[in-house]
Amino acid sequence: MATSNNSLRVLVEWMREQRGQAGLTYRELSSRTRFHATTLQRAASGESMPKLGTVLAYALACDASPETAKSLWKQARYEETRPRGGQRLSAPRLKLVRDFADLGVALVELYRRAGSPSFRSMEERAGGFGALPRSTARRIVNRQALPHNMDQFLAFLNGCDLPEREQAAWVGAWSRAWRLEKQDAAEASGAVGLELVEPKGSEWLAGPPRHSERAGAIQRRLTRFRDGEMVTANVLPVISEQTPSPRERSRW
Repeated sequence: MATSNNSLRVLVEWMREQRGQAGLTYRELSSRTRFHATTLQRAASGESMPKLGTVLAYALACDASPETAKSLWKQARYEETRPRGGQRLSAPRLKLVRDFADLGVALVELYRRAGSPSFRSMEERAGGFGALPRSTARRIVNRQALPHNMDQFLAFLNGCDLPEREQAAWVGAWSRAWRLEKQDAAEASGAVGLELVEPKGSEWLAGPPRHSERAGAIQRRLTRFRDGEMVTANVLPVISEQTPSPRERSRW
């Protein structure tokens, strides 16, 4: 195999081993799937990254574990899409996620660990209509936004095929990031009678012009009192390596 992707090599060797144990020719393998024998042979050649559907069909035709096939494919796909050269943000361990910047990087890493699925497939996995629009999934992966609310956050996790048993730790990371943003907002406002309300539904407002492109998607509503009157301001957290200072944010 002429591949530098070690994980792909492991996947291909496993596929070949399963076919050998099943004692099937590629023509016989093809008769058990909807794929042509040439397609199946190419998938096990190691020359390029095969599609997940092909790998799963190959495994099922050999009476092999589809879970193992999927796990090996995800690892190979992860290595295939690894950024080459330049600077790459390192995702913190989930229990060390403390703010929205950390959470944004962690979500991108989760997406890549899931095999960088298409945004269409993520939308389908997320559930009901509008749970995770493709455009929103794309913006989250490109670190231009964060999920609008907890429902969309969970939809993104489902879109990445994350097992339900592993989602509690992610909800904990979300809660920590939200608490920190809440504290930052209080410090930035310097206001008396500050109230911070997590957005519901699809509430959305653009951030300040110089930061709007990289603003997070969780809206924060600040309610404070000025000269005896209640004033409401809408602010978006920024998921940027260069977070504005409290003085800058107080101008928003």
